[in-house]
Amino acid sequence: MVKKKETWKTTTITGRMNSVPLSEVYGEEWERKVIEDSFSRNMGSWRVFVPKLDVSKCKKCWLCYDFCPEGVIMKTDEGPKIFLNLCKGCGVCATECPFGAITMERE
Repeated sequence: MVKKKETWKTTTITGRMNSVPLSEVYGEEWERKVIEDSFSRNMGSWRVFVPKLDVSKCKKCWLCYDFCPEGVIMKTDEGPKIFLNLCKGCGVCATECPFGAITMERE
């Protein structure tokens, strides 16, 4: 399992939580490291909510990709692809999407 130096969120001086890009947490080759980490923990087995992508609203800004704490969103020519078998259902992707292309639905 990959050891993290910090979590995917940091606390500001006001106590507010800010998202941190995974490249800052995992370093180089972060995509491979995040996937290995997710496989080792089988995150998808305990989620309650699942992200649903509306491709017609997606503008390919890739904020969902940058801020996904498990690295289960991959870039494709058609738009983001979410690997639901690894997704823990945290909703960060839906929160970060400025276009409302990702919503969370109860499984």
